Amino acid sequence: MTTDHLYHHGGGRRAKAADAKITAEQASQIALTTVPGKVTDVAIEKKRGHNVYVVEIVAEKDGAEIDVLVDIESGKVVGTER
Repeated sequence: MTTDHLYHHGGGRRAKAADAKITAEQASQIALTTVPGKVTDVAIEKKRGHNVYVVEIVAEKDGAEIDVLVDIESGKVVGTER
């Protein structure tokens, strides 16, 4: 997966994959440890005051689509959204 298409969706300074300390692939692997399933999309957005990778996952447990928010600098999961 290339990360060239990843960008910040909100207002203000646009965050790009080049600003990230971790790759989209690393963010996907981190997210999958929180919510096992299949990654369907990865994008960079501003959420909860941080630029994060929003990793969309279809959960293998119940088929629900869950967004896992992974900080682009630390690689820590900062939350999930349904």
